[in-house]
Amino acid sequence: MAYQDRTIPALSIFGAFGVLVVWQIVLASVSHSFARTYRWESFFRPTHYVQAMLHTSMFTYLGLYWEGVPRYAPLILTQIIFGYLCDMLIAWSRGRVWRAGFGVVPIVLSTNLFLWFREPVYYLQLALMVLTFLGKEFVTWNYGGRARHIFNPSAFSLSIASVLLLATGTVDWTHAVDIAIAFDAPPNFFEVIFLLGLVVQSLFIVTPVTFGAALALCLFYVVTPAILGERLSPTPIQSAVFLGMTFLVTDPATSPRSHFGRFLFGLSYGTGVMVSFILLRLAHEPAIFDKLLIVPVVNLMVPLIDRLCDGIARLRNRESQIGPSPPTHLARFGWLTAYIILFGAMLPHMKAPQSRPSGLLPPPAGRVSEGIRTMILGMLICRQEYPEAYRPFGFRAEIADSSAIRKIYHQGPDFSRGPAGQMPMRSP
Repeated sequence: MAYQDRTIPALSIFGAFGVLVVWQIVLASVSHSFARTYRWESFFRPTHYVQAMLHTSMFTYLGLYWEGVPRYAPLILTQIIFGYLCDMLIAWSRGRVWRAGFGVVPIVLSTNLFLWFREPVYYLQLALMVLTFLGKEFVTWNYGGRARHIFNPSAFSLSIASVLLLATGTVDWTHAVDIAIAFDAPPNFFEVIFLLGLVVQSLFIVTPVTFGAALALCLFYVVTPAILGERLSPTPIQSAVFLGMTFLVTDPATSPRSHFGRFLFGLSYGTGVMVSFILLRLAHEPAIFDKLLIVPVVNLMVPLIDRLCDGIARLRNRESQIGPSPPTHLARFGWLTAYIILFGAMLPHMKAPQSRPSGLLPPPAGRVSEGIRTMILGMLICRQEYPEAYRPFGFRAEIADSSAIRKIYHQGPDFSRGPAGQMPMRSP
């Protein structure tokens, strides 16, 4: 939750913008030509403004149930402004034309979907933004005949921050645990992510990535009881992981070229998430970083996956004695159909997690705020009183009972109402 005391965030913002002012003054003092230094051009790409709208939609839906979103929203807006200024000054300092568009917005929003620093250390959130844009500018390679990002900019800074937080034992400086748990609270958040994700997957052909990741995690969920005697995870896919495989790891610029390569990429990500989840739990650390730590690893695997797929394509073409053919619409929508079928099959299990904790792993670690505890308790009560809203695609029932559900989420259950209001809260 965002606190009402905004002294440190205010000082952090003034200090950060003061540094940018000094940076601008230095740049202007060493510039030989205003026209040659301060160059810009319009740059509007569908990947930028579409993802910005989708991220905003997710924040809006989550904000209906978690008051932390509207309280933190002004600080997110500040980060967007700060991000634009950083991106602009980095470009001009390197003698480049600054591309003005929506590119900054999805980077900032996707970062905030996974990690907020608490107000007493809000300056670290601005430092995270600086790291994000420095990584976007400098962490590149020449691949396929052109310079491109090695890592998804948001995932790059998030993974570094995750490692540092775990290594220094300072995870409680963030709202990371609260955010991950908050994603489980809205009645139909899985469906919202899925439907918004279809927009990205239809426009930018990244469905094989999400399908591969989902398939890997679902196979682990199905197979582990047969091997170990019980499941390690309460659901096939955690909501925060589902968000990561839909919007974080699917950056077309840091994914393999071919459909099959992207499927292997997603399969690797899903496998890595499960391995990270197990290792973090065994280390008595919050497992919420599983979806972040593995992204740079699979990004580095892209050239290897592309070479493997190119070799398979050459072998297939030599055997069939035909030239390579571009992906067809049938193949494109075939991946989409397979993903929709898999999601439909697993959704009931994702929305009804098993309540019995795993005996093979230590209990979940991490600090949970009082506001999140109240919200989760309210969710459990609402599951009892308004079950139709929590069934797969229960949007109609959710809308019909929206006011009552949100009131219980925000104010907590009314214990004077009888046994339903006295249901004990399940440990988050």
